[in-house]
Amino acid sequence: MKSLALVGLAACWSSSSPSPATSSPRATSSPRATSSPPPNAAPVAVVVAAKPSPPRRYVLPKQIADALATEPLAGNVLVSRGVELHPTEPAARGAADRRRKGAPFAVRVIKDRGEVLEVATAPVADCAGDFDEPYELTVFVKRDKLWPRSKVEVTKTFADGTAVAIDRGAPVEISETGIGWGVSALAETKVTPSADQLTYAVPASLPPAALPKSTAERLVCDNDAPMTMAEWRAERRREREAELRAEAEKRRAAMEARRAELERQRAEREAKRKVEAKKPTPKSKNAKLLDAFSAYDSGFGDYAGIAGSGGIGSYGLDRYDDERFAPWCGVNDPASYSMSTAKASQPSVDGKPVSWPYASNGYVVKSGDRYLADVDYRCGRVRMSVDRAGVSRAGGGGIGSIGGRIKVWVPKPGKVTWPDGSPAGRYTGHKKYRDVVEQPDRICVRVGGIAELVCHDKKTTKTELAFRHGLD
Repeated sequence: MKSLALVGLAACWSSSSPSPATSSPRATSSPRATSSPPPNAAPVAVVVAAKPSPPRRYVLPKQIADALATEPLAGNVLVSRGVELHPTEPAARGAADRRRKGAPFAVRVIKDRGEVLEVATAPVADCAGDFDEPYELTVFVKRDKLWPRSKVEVTKTFADGTAVAIDRGAPVEISETGIGWGVSALAETKVTPSADQLTYAVPASLPPAALPKSTAERLVCDNDAPMTMAEWRAERRREREAELRAEAEKRRAAMEARRAELERQRAEREAKRKVEAKKPTPKSKNAKLLDAFSAYDSGFGDYAGIAGSGGIGSYGLDRYDDERFAPWCGVNDPASYSMSTAKASQPSVDGKPVSWPYASNGYVVKSGDRYLADVDYRCGRVRMSVDRAGVSRAGGGGIGSIGGRIKVWVPKPGKVTWPDGSPAGRYTGHKKYRDVVEQPDRICVRVGGIAELVCHDKKTTKTELAFRHGLD
């Protein structure tokens, strides 16, 4: 670091003649003590630190940047959700804004036109996801607005059992401080992409990178207590057997009570018959036979009812042996639950802290006194280490408010146009729009990420009342 040295020299002047300042009446009436340096004082060096230079901004090596700018592109490329796609090539070429930050999505390259690409927004198989609007459009975007992608899979395993597996085609973020993954959860792992392994386009339907196979048994969390599948099955069998025993005892008691009630009713009928028999009116032989048959049939029907409803019955335990119904363990921050008092340390990868997963997870194994959880993210998977307090039953959900009903427009799937009437592509959805631009023969809507309105045939667009919740 450069520094600038300023040297000040101090000298002591001795004179017998008074100076104008000291000969003034004010000075003689109020003399001041001075601390002048001695006559033979050495020079004093004063060092002033230079202003630190700002950190150098990271840029891709020229050879790599040139390769990205000129490589022929085919397959899937990534565009930020903050970038507008244009209906024509000239409009895309004239767009001055560079790539904005935003979650990337994949579109298919129709034709590489050098500085500009012709792309399709139809659904594609890509780890980054595709255009999330139900429109299959042909649009244009400048090459310099694309996300770089990794040419290769990146897989790494660490000594503590944690691991990272990142897909080929994962988005790469180039910032002023360096190069990293475009998915924050993957960037936190400190496993970085290689600058010499970047591209803009990868083929569709690439297989995902796999984490190393775990040798430990996947855990089940019944009542949030981690256990093996064998332990869970045994516990469920014990619970079910206890339930069956209690149910059998309940049925047996009900049978005894019903039998006693039938005996009482039968005794009442018998007493009634005896009273009727003492009456002087004689019965015919056929009438006596009919009474006897009725009494037998009544008693048989009662006991048949007991036999039919009093059996213990059996319920198969196959459901409790089937892994599809197992409550698998997951990992979550216990502090995110308002009723929870548990505290858990931050998850880690290779001993370095990472954020709690926001993605779905349901594969947890035991590793010493800690647990390893496999978490899926966009374009990658992470095996992180957590303590016991962070392990619980996977799952969750919620509901939102509905609000009042308003008028909406519901376009029918089919061809769509740009505002000037030129073909734009196809609409494949069933969405309800509340904000539209109504023209004499068309209904035009704003589609996220598209620079121009997209228009539907008014004849095939119906209106209805719908709740505000979930509308576009």
